[in-house]
Amino acid sequence: MATNSRIEKDSIGEYPVPAQAWYGIQTARAVDNFPISGRRPDRDFVIAHARIKRAAAVANSEAGWLDGKLADAISTAADAIIDGQHLAEFVSTAFRPAPAPATT
Repeated sequence: MATNSRIEKDSIGEYPVPAQAWYGIQTARAVDNFPISGRRPDRDFVIAHARIKRAAAVANSEAGWLDGKLADAISTAADAIIDGQHLAEFVSTAFRPAPAPATT
């Protein structure tokens, strides 16, 4: 019998995560607990963050602060995102609601 979710565990407890999701428990909790806007992050925003992560991995590896094998893995993952892969995995809401208008 196939299941549509997997159970992950963190310091708060166990929580279901969609079986095919590449994200983990914290993202699953955020999706369920903070459905603020219903909008996902913009593609350009996600790609910009992937570029930053890649640059940080390279810089930290060159400085000797990050293992080269780990830096390569981060760079490979970032390159895939920059190329447009896995964008559907970024599912948390992108915006908070606007503040209520001031009353006089």
